[in-house]
Amino acid sequence: MKFKDKLIPSLLLILAFVIALNIKTVNASDFIPSKPSTSYYDELGVLSNSTKDEVENKNAEYSKKDKAPQVMLVVVNSSHGEGVSLYADEIILDWKLGSRDKHNGAMVLYAYNNGEQNVAIKTDYGLAQVVTDKEAKEILESNRDDLKSTDSMKLDRGLRNVYNSVTKLVDKSFSSQESGESKGIDSGIRIKFILLIVTVLIIVIFATYKFFISVYKSKRLLYWGTPIDSDEKSKDTKESENKEINNHPGGKSRKE
Repeated sequence: MKFKDKLIPSLLLILAFVIALNIKTVNASDFIPSKPSTSYYDELGVLSNSTKDEVENKNAEYSKKDKAPQVMLVVVNSSHGEGVSLYADEIILDWKLGSRDKHNGAMVLYAYNNGEQNVAIKTDYGLAQVVTDKEAKEILESNRDDLKSTDSMKLDRGLRNVYNSVTKLVDKSFSSQESGESKGIDSGIRIKFILLIVTVLIIVIFATYKFFISVYKSKRLLYWGTPIDSDEKSKDTKESENKEINNHPGGKSRKE
């Protein structure tokens, strides 16, 4: 009897342990929707066609850039008990927004959450300095009335305004980067052009110098003939003088 009393609690403990091992912990990440083929996701059907078109056109514009940022507008019914900001981070990572090596994805997320109507602006770390937490808070505060409205038209307007405010910051950042790169390219071209001009001038000066030297040597040969060694010239002169003395009538030989 005592043995049975000990056995039953032990079996129950083992059974509880086995069940615990097989229970899967449920997280909000388990409820992340599949990434859509569009640049927006509207689970509640609150986005107007014009808002959808703006989102699609903006991301089509971004896709043509070298660094290819991506900014999505997402509307869900619930963040499944998780803070909307953290839920947005999980979606960005799961959907792999933006350029893979630049990590420049961003999202405007609206979650109805039983009437709480939570909204978050989140970015991957590649855009963290482009859309700061302070700027995100200011954008949300300035559109608070529309974002908290039960009127779908006002909600749509608020989400569109928030989205456009975020993309303006992204556009401004990329315009500055492209301008800086353009200036760098122009400066590089200018330096190369100057070096080319200097090189050409050196070649021209050297060629001109060589030309004048060759002309000078040619004129020297033309007027004076081939230069004669000074010692040979002195010897020839003396021999010529001796011949003139010896051959001159009444002249005396130097040997005498």
